[in-house]
Amino acid sequence: MSDPTLPIPIEDLFDVIRNIGKLVEPFMYLVTGGAYFCGVWFLAMAVAQLKKVADYRSMMYHPVEIKGAALQVIVGISLIYLPTLFTAATKTVWGTVDIMRYGDQASGSEFDEVISICFDILKLIGVFAFIRGLFILSKLGESGGQHGGLGKAITHMAGGLVAYHLYSFLVIMEATLGISILP
Repeated sequence: MSDPTLPIPIEDLFDVIRNIGKLVEPFMYLVTGGAYFCGVWFLAMAVAQLKKVADYRSMMYHPVEIKGAALQVIVGISLIYLPTLFTAATKTVWGTVDIMRYGDQASGSEFDEVISICFDILKLIGVFAFIRGLFILSKLGESGGQHGGLGKAITHMAGGLVAYHLYSFLVIMEATLGISILP
């Protein structure tokens, strides 16, 4: 199976991808833990912002909006309950929580193992994109924010959900369009 024209033998590339695949699950735990930390941070920032709102209301200097603190509370709670939010979003989009994986129908060859690991890496990227969408959503409440922030946030969150369940999405596209995408 070695090709003399390649600078690295394919067996070594498969070993590299397998070793990277071993790190995906610990990174997923790290990302989930980071989401918990960021969620608590957003809630603390929201409480501090609500305190400022209360102080400004008592002084009556100028009107202060509460939407920034409200969005930070929503994003903070969403980050703390990220696994539950992902489960709810999966149930909403696909109608079930038990989504297919690539390895479920694969033949068990080395190539199928590598493809399965690549789909797991894409799951991690999908979680990052979903969290990025929540961070963009939290910026909507600030004054002077960019236009189109809500569209960017929804796009990141929807794209993250599709990247997390890319194999199921590709199976749906194959069935809908009548083409063959997956080996």
